[in-house]
Amino acid sequence: MEQDNKILKATINRNAVIGLIFSLISVYFSLAIITGPLAIFFSVKAIKQIKKTSEKGEKLAFIGLILGIIFFIFGLITIISWWC
Repeated sequence: MEQDNKILKATINRNAVIGLIFSLISVYFSLAIITGPLAIFFSVKAIKQIKKTSEKGEKLAFIGLILGIIFFIFGLITIISWWC
C-alpha cells in the first residue's frame, strides 16, 4: 500500500504538461490567438487540481500560464499591427 501511495504522489499533473506544451506552441504568433488561451485554461486547471491532490507539476503549470499569457498578448499585438 505504501508503494501505491508513493507512485500516486510522484505523478505529474497531465494538465500542467498540456498547458506547457500549448504555451510553447504559442511561440508562433499566428497560433498564439488559439493556443495562448488553451495554455492558460489548462495551466489554471492544473494549478487547481494540484492544490487538491499531491501531484507534482506546479512549476510546469505556472510556467505554462505565464508563457501563455505573454504569447497571447504578443499574438494580439501582431494581429492588430497587421490590420493597421
